[in-house]
Amino acid sequence: MMEFEGEGIEKKTFLKVEVEGQKASVWESAKGKLMDLMTKLMDAQINSYSDSTVREELKRAGSNVIEFANAKLQRPSLENIKLQAEIELMLKNSAKVDAETRKVNAEAEAVELANLEQKLKIVMGAAKMIAMGERNQEAILFCKDMESLLGQFTNSNLLEKGEDLNI
Repeated sequence: MMEFEGEGIEKKTFLKVEVEGQKASVWESAKGKLMDLMTKLMDAQINSYSDSTVREELKRAGSNVIEFANAKLQRPSLENIKLQAEIELMLKNSAKVDAETRKVNAEAEAVELANLEQKLKIVMGAAKMIAMGERNQEAILFCKDMESLLGQFTNSNLLEKGEDLNI
């Protein structure tokens, strides 16, 4: 760290220039003049609209760079939050679609079972008519037993009784 005469302010060294010559006193006298020129340059008005100096503009530019860097650092986290929200929405929509699919499949299965029940009734009715036409008592009894069995397992009977099939 360097302390400059008359200012009483300790400043950090960012750039170190070493000058060698035959006389160290020449550099000592030039160093003060160089520092005066740098101070005048930093205090010079650079923006006539806002009356700001080079020093103020450099500070503002430095602040802008820091703000820009912070915004860039925060941006990925905001993008991650947005991406996470989008994924959660997709998952919820997927669950909703799955539930709707299960409902549609259950309805389709109920229709298929009702159609199968009707087909079995038609087949049993035809078998019973054939057995009656042939006067085959054994076939007639078999058909009646089958009708009774089908009556116990019809879709509407099971729903009315609230029974579950434990297969």
